[in-house]
Amino acid sequence: DPMSVNLKSKQATTGITAVLVIAIVVVLNFLVGGLGLGNFRLDLTEDKIYTLSQGTKNILSRLNEDEPVTIRFYHTTDDRVMPNVLKPHVRAVEDLLLELVKASGDKIILETIHPNPNTEEEDKARADEIQDMGPVNQEGDKIYFGLAVECLGQKEVIPFLNPPAPNEGSAVEYDIARAISKVIKPTKNVVGVMSSIPVMGSPMYPFQRQRGQEPWVIVQQLRADYEVVEVPMGTDKIDTNIKVLVVLHPADISESAEY
Repeated sequence: DPMSVNLKSKQATTGITAVLVIAIVVVLNFLVGGLGLGNFRLDLTEDKIYTLSQGTKNILSRLNEDEPVTIRFYHTTDDRVMPNVLKPHVRAVEDLLLELVKASGDKIILETIHPNPNTEEEDKARADEIQDMGPVNQEGDKIYFGLAVECLGQKEVIPFLNPPAPNEGSAVEYDIARAISKVIKPTKNVVGVMSSIPVMGSPMYPFQRQRGQEPWVIVQQLRADYEVVEVPMGTDKIDTNIKVLVVLHPADISESAEY
């Protein structure tokens, strides 16, 4: 049937066109990513991995040109010990760091250090508390892939930059932005927590043989970045130093506290 043949021909042409488009996209991504082109990255991915989040941009906007942030990026380059599975992630982190430097208006100073086995750079990595992974061979060689963020003597370390799990986004940008935020503002904001349920945990009572309870995970996470204080349900004032008040299930709240 001529019509059937024609339809099959059209389907074949459409399929070939789709394959060619995909091939062109892959080649462009490879060329642009490989050449760098002045830190220009053609973002052809759904996740937009080279686009900084607004939260990161907000943190970078607070940087002071008189108080630059230094990021020391450690990664092993020796092909004998560095596993191939880590190399794409190393490149992605490197591109992210270059994007951070660019977006900061050069208020971030990036130092790239290669702590290959038996080098002075390996000693520097250990001094900066970068976590070694290994040994990776019979000689006892180890690999390093982490960074230190520093500003005016305040330092935050990401000991090892774990690659993302399959089908999960990378948290590297969040972790680096969080570290930058900590070093440029060493004093922690105060967060108040008001709740009728024991989210703050409970102490241990050894004489009554009662085990204490750990604070809820949300409180533990808040304490990583903020000073967390408990606000009683029957309080008649909120201290002025509390920047944010978290209210969780305010059952039986008093009228004065409501006010």
